[in-house]
Amino acid sequence: MLNVKVNFKKMPGKLKIIRYGGMYTNRVKNKRIITTLVSTILCGVVIAGVSFATLGANGNSFVTPAGTVSESSAAETQSQNETSRSEVSSDKPVVTDTETNGIPPLEYDSDLKGEFGDKEQKVYVFNDVAYEVFYGDNSGADAYSDTINKTVFKLKKVLGSDTLFYDLVIPTRSEFTLPDEQKIKASTFSQKLNIERILQGLSQDIKGINVIDTLMRHRDEYIYFNTDSTWTALGAYYGYTCLGESMGFTPAEFDELNKATNTVSGYVGLTAKGITKESLFKRVKQNSDTVEYYDIPVDYTVKVTDSKGEEFAADLYYPAPTAEYAYAVFLFGGEYPVMTIKSKNPPQRGRNLLIIKDNSANAIIPYLTCNFDEITVVDYRYFSSDLNDVIKNKGIGEVLFLNGIMDANTEIRNNSIKALLN
Repeated sequence: MLNVKVNFKKMPGKLKIIRYGGMYTNRVKNKRIITTLVSTILCGVVIAGVSFATLGANGNSFVTPAGTVSESSAAETQSQNETSRSEVSSDKPVVTDTETNGIPPLEYDSDLKGEFGDKEQKVYVFNDVAYEVFYGDNSGADAYSDTINKTVFKLKKVLGSDTLFYDLVIPTRSEFTLPDEQKIKASTFSQKLNIERILQGLSQDIKGINVIDTLMRHRDEYIYFNTDSTWTALGAYYGYTCLGESMGFTPAEFDELNKATNTVSGYVGLTAKGITKESLFKRVKQNSDTVEYYDIPVDYTVKVTDSKGEEFAADLYYPAPTAEYAYAVFLFGGEYPVMTIKSKNPPQRGRNLLIIKDNSANAIIPYLTCNFDEITVVDYRYFSSDLNDVIKNKGIGEVLFLNGIMDANTEIRNNSIKALLN
């Protein structure tokens, strides 16, 4: 664990989390694509002669390798699900799918009804859980891929052609635990298809990492918060194991991390706080979260650079976090343009990593301390300097883009990434 003196005077007086920005600035504009939102329905549907791919609760889309919809598979699945629903009595829990490929079924009371918690339809509430609705589309996915491709092109000129590049887009909870019929009612897009579209658009120099299937196999565990769209430390750990497979390192054993579990109870996240209907908010608030975080079993030091360019020693976690800002325990509040993490005894030496990230990545980054000598973390939401000045002479051999799917589909966030090397 950390063995340095922390400058408490430099710590932010109020921990907070910057909200996903830009995606919902024009709700009316989003409604123009309401017909294409059917692409997230369980079955494949043909509207006006156009075939749309879909995603069911089992996480499987009906997209053929050529990118077209398999209408026969979609129709068959639709028939099976309609039969299943008709056979379930209204006084029994409804199972939205059977266990397939290790994916646990969703069970819920058929009498439960979901509804939007705000006039802008950003938050959908079902079973006393707050879901941030995802309205991203192909254009948003393509814009993000283009942004990462152009940024990598610039970084290769600075870091060298041998640099390895990775991209992981972090999904939100609605992809995993919101039943199919509720996804239809909420008009939420398929995050699986959106992420697949992003990965397909990345250049051959970038290795895309898809965590959807891994998280789907654990969706009956506490991998996402009830009141926020971000993943928990447990969900982030499963994402960390995916990184290990793709980046070629051995993840720290969960039991080793879990020996020192720290908890903060009573957390009500930003998604829930976006609910304007008082009765709904009270119900979700009663379903508040417990934020867990685990000690890292290596010796390390942390240095952060604030918005004024001042540096001070910090920690991977914020000491004594309050319930109100409990998620901000990760990465010492997660509000700094630059953070440098140095491991004194990682099991695999000689690897220096640059992470370009948003708020969704905060819970996963501490684990990477176990596998890299030095990690330079740049949060483009706060960064306003020249990235060249930060990364020069650091011996960085690998770059990882870690962004939430909301920000990945948001123009203002893409512009911030593009500006890093201008």
